[in-house]
Amino acid sequence: MLIYHTGNEKRIIGIAEVTSNPYPDPQAADPKLVVVDVIAKNTLKRPVTLQEIKADAIFAGWDLVRLGRLSVMPVPVKIWKRIEELSEKSP
Repeated sequence: MLIYHTGNEKRIIGIAEVTSNPYPDPQAADPKLVVVDVIAKNTLKRPVTLQEIKADAIFAGWDLVRLGRLSVMPVPVKIWKRIEELSEKSP
């Protein structure tokens, strides 16, 4: 999974691994809300900003670009690879 900072940063900074099955969010009263445990695996060589992503046609139609508020979304292989490529280049 990719680690994306929201707020003023809006950038992908690294890769993490899910280490648990979903379980009810202990801070929510709604049992339908679930969380998972994750551990950081590694950081990208450099963060990839949302601005860079929006400027690249490969990402057109990806949920991160289309939808304003998502916590979890699929990352197709071609998008994952492009994020890795961008993290290797100077902005």
